Amino acid sequence: MDDIAAGASVTKPILYRTIGDKAALVAALSESLIDQIDRSVSTATGSATDPVASFEAAIRGYVLAVEADRNLFLFVNSSPPGTEPFRRLVDRSAASMITAFADARTAVGLDPRGATTWSWAIVGALQVVTTMWLRDDAADLDALVRDISQLLWSGLGPTLAGDRPG
Repeated sequence: MDDIAAGASVTKPILYRTIGDKAALVAALSESLIDQIDRSVSTATGSATDPVASFEAAIRGYVLAVEADRNLFLFVNSSPPGTEPFRRLVDRSAASMITAFADARTAVGLDPRGATTWSWAIVGALQVVTTMWLRDDAADLDALVRDISQLLWSGLGPTLAGDRPG
């Protein structure tokens, strides 16, 4: 909290009076991070022309937002799973995908309720992959986006295209 107060050019008591405790700070920063990711994904997918390009563009938008504010991402994602701030972060991150996946699943005769599971899986994969990428710098951004998009799409693509396994 000392570093945050110094970074904001305020005293620690002012920070606590304005924000509250660390949990409130994490919650507020989580909301800010999700807003940044939403804007980045929306911008990235704006000109996509087909489902595969749109999916990869969404992944790129997510990763670009994380890269742009890596310290915020790492701070917010340091909350242990199962905590209320973590749950809100995952739910809000998945919310925009759930409707799209529900529509796609319905279109190919699948139960739309599975869209929530798919959305949580993608959010979880992106959180872990980007955290490790920021830590290890194992690939450049384009390779990371391509690799995670291919992995996730190969699991989703055949089902969405109607080529359901047997």
